[in-house]
Amino acid sequence: MLDDKARYYVLLMAGLLSTGMLLAIQPYSVTSPWHIYDHPARSYLEAATHRDSVTVARHASAPEAVQWALKTSQTQPESLSVWAHEATAWAGHQLGDTTDVFLGTRRYQCTLVLRFVGVGAGAKIQQAHSDCLGPR
Repeated sequence: MLDDKARYYVLLMAGLLSTGMLLAIQPYSVTSPWHIYDHPARSYLEAATHRDSVTVARHASAPEAVQWALKTSQTQPESLSVWAHEATAWAGHQLGDTTDVFLGTRRYQCTLVLRFVGVGAGAKIQQAHSDCLGPR
């Protein structure tokens, strides 16, 4: 009977030790506050891949942003499609209601910078720039 209790105590201690180790070595992760711009950015880029000027204009607040998207869809459709599906915001800079959001993908080493006016899902793109994507 003592052996049965000892076995359960050993199993309980091993379980507690394993749980403690998992909690101690788990990777530290923080959700970026810039991820609220992922969806509006991808929607804008997705509309551009389809060369849907009406939807691109709905996501933009300036004609330059519409022109950039449509020109990029003509010159680099494959790259734009990758950005439309994988773009993730990793940094940003906010000043008033204007926010510059830096986006990247796993496939490309360059950065796409979108200037948003407004916050979150209702934000509209005022300007787009990238050294490796879009017209130069």
